[in-house]
Amino acid sequence: MNMNTINFRTKYVLITLLILTGIFCTGAASPTSLIRISVSFAGDTTLGWDERRSPGNSFPEVFAQAERAGECPYEYFFANVRHIFEQDDIAFVNLEGPLTNRREHRDRTFIFRGPPEYAKILSKGGVTLAGLVNNHTLDFFQAGLLDTMQALEDEGIGFFADDFPYMEYINGVTIGFLGYNGWNLSNMNRISRDIPALKERGADIVVVSFHWGTEYAYYPTQTQQTLGRHAIASGADLVIGHHPHVIQGIEVYRDRFIVYSLGNFCFGGNRNPPDHDTFIYRHVFFFEQLETGEIVRREDLDQAYIIPCSISSVRGRNNFQPTPLTGGDAMRLFSRMAEYSRDLGTQGPLDIFDKLSGLILPIPID
Repeated sequence: MNMNTINFRTKYVLITLLILTGIFCTGAASPTSLIRISVSFAGDTTLGWDERRSPGNSFPEVFAQAERAGECPYEYFFANVRHIFEQDDIAFVNLEGPLTNRREHRDRTFIFRGPPEYAKILSKGGVTLAGLVNNHTLDFFQAGLLDTMQALEDEGIGFFADDFPYMEYINGVTIGFLGYNGWNLSNMNRISRDIPALKERGADIVVVSFHWGTEYAYYPTQTQQTLGRHAIASGADLVIGHHPHVIQGIEVYRDRFIVYSLGNFCFGGNRNPPDHDTFIYRHVFFFEQLETGEIVRREDLDQAYIIPCSISSVRGRNNFQPTPLTGGDAMRLFSRMAEYSRDLGTQGPLDIFDKLSGLILPIPID
């Protein structure tokens, strides 16, 4: 089969991309033998600021404003999306910047840092997993990364880092995560080894997270496509990307998804990025427990959702409070994703919108 052209067949997974307003439709009740694992992914999350720059309207200043207003500042930032993450088994963000009190830093144009207690923002916001593979992880060197890991651990938040995978056991199923910087193809052989190795260690699902691409580019580079497809060919069940600070499309390759860029999310690195559109990508994996007790993958039942969001709850500036979009704004984001995905060869009725369910994309399964 030509993987760049979707050939509609009788047997397919019905992937419904929904506008979600607090109530999630999961269809008819599942039999007791069916195991459902829901994982949501959100993009670049910087809990802090470059302290060499003016503090006005910065992330720490907004934190202080919430505190002065009598709000719990740790609950403020994810207040509008917490109800989404709390319905998942795992909720992931790309944590772009260390949580440390250290002062010695790398000599870079932008360096980001927040205090270790900012890890409470994630735990209070329903986030359970942080990716630490990106170009700001080492802004305060290895010591800053270790401080970040400790801060996350203190809040009960899982994490994965370079050459440090994460595995979680949920209802008899083990899901594993790997992370890579994807600036070039130097990790190809490592990816080929790492994914099978994680499955040999017991991972039933492997998600690969890439920090890659060109900032503010709405389409993936050839390097992104090569790496993403290589990860799928090596056994990854899902590929998630971030770094461009804007959304990119979704490609279907070998009947699996490559989500090229989630865009910004709770991004303290910019007081007012030019593009406020973002989304939460939710993937629901299904397994069935047989009478023998064996648990088998049911890819034919998988569900995927795009939850359209803005990085800010107000227009004209970034108040670092991601908020679901509704109505025309949501449909506008769906239209953008349809365009970006169609140009990647992900074909289907992407231009047909249902007022209740958003987009419906049939995906063939061999």
